[in-house]
Order: sequence, then C-alpha cells, then structure tokens
Amino acid sequence: MDRVAVLVRQQQAGREVRCAFLELCEPSLDHTIDELVAAGHACITVLPMLLGVGHHLRSQLPQILNAQAERHPSVRIELRPALGDTAAVLQAIADSTRVESA
Repeated sequence: MDRVAVLVRQQQAGREVRCAFLELCEPSLDHTIDELVAAGHACITVLPMLLGVGHHLRSQLPQILNAQAERHPSVRIELRPALGDTAAVLQAIADSTRVESA
C-alpha cells in the first residue's frame, strides 16, 4: 500500500496522499480524515485498496464515511471504486497468472 502511495505522489506532485486502515492497523481512516480536515482539506478522495466487494465495502466503509460526512459537513468526501472493481487491476491480475510455455 505504501508503494502505491509513493507512486501516486510521484505522478501527482503536490497532492497529499495518506494510507489508512479500516481496522486492526493504524492510522485509522477516521483519524486520517480528521487530520486532513484539520489541515484544511475541503475535498478528500478515498480509494479502497480492496480486491473484493465484501463486508468492508458494503457496510463498514459506508458507515465510516457517513459518520465523517456528518462530522465534517463542509468537506466533500469522494469514494472511488475499489481497486478490485477496476478493469486495469483485474487485467493485471489475469496477466500475472499467465504461464509461458517452455
């Protein structure tokens, strides 16, 4: 995840990029959004680095973002599709399974 953040920072100079977690690890998404708002950001984009659409995407993430929207009504929080739902990532996964014949 950190390597992706580094690449995004390189490609989009001047854009603040943070990694956050839904559970078990720190920093939490809640904490990270609060920090970004305190730093003056009026628009926050959340890119879930998840491959499948499970509990995290259907329930946990929307609950967190809804609570954040209520806490920070003047901030726009945009949820991007999970990486596992993008054609490029699905193709990269399929390509990585390709076995060359000997």
